[in-house]
Amino acid sequence: MLTVLAALVAAGRAEAAPAASPAHPRPLVVLDAGHGGSNTGATGTLAGVFEKQVTLAVARLVRDRLTAAGLDVVMTRDQDATLTLRQRVALANQRAADVFVSIHANASPERVQRGFETFVLTAAGVDVDGRALRSETGTPRDAVDGETALVLDDLERGAAQWEAADLATAMQRELRAVRGAAG
Repeated sequence: MLTVLAALVAAGRAEAAPAASPAHPRPLVVLDAGHGGSNTGATGTLAGVFEKQVTLAVARLVRDRLTAAGLDVVMTRDQDATLTLRQRVALANQRAADVFVSIHANASPERVQRGFETFVLTAAGVDVDGRALRSETGTPRDAVDGETALVLDDLERGAAQWEAADLATAMQRELRAVRGAAG
């Protein structure tokens, strides 16, 4: 858990850190503690421990470290609550987040499996998932009608793909430095 925290904070200081947008003087990160409420996620090896608890604890630690490093952070949830993926994405869009990070903790019955993984929404994913998840009006923008806002959202998602990949690479590098190649 602390390894992920260290990697996120170190990656956030790297050259791949999100840049502040005109909407915020400091970069705004939306942290999504995966699962929650009735959606427990993976079952831990300890009785009564579920992914939703681990992700919330990690997200809180990451929030505190990123805030201390000078970034603005908004959590999709700060308690055990059920949110749909659409609700989580809508929060990031409403706040005009510079980066959206969803934290998950995979599990396997095989104790020999180890490691870490980072996913980035590809151009094809932006085309399919972005349209499925976006709101009907797009990100709020001054003096821009809803249809134009939707087009601008799609363009920005595609353009941000390379920055997201750079951030993912920096996170992977930091995780590998702390945990070793085997995780």
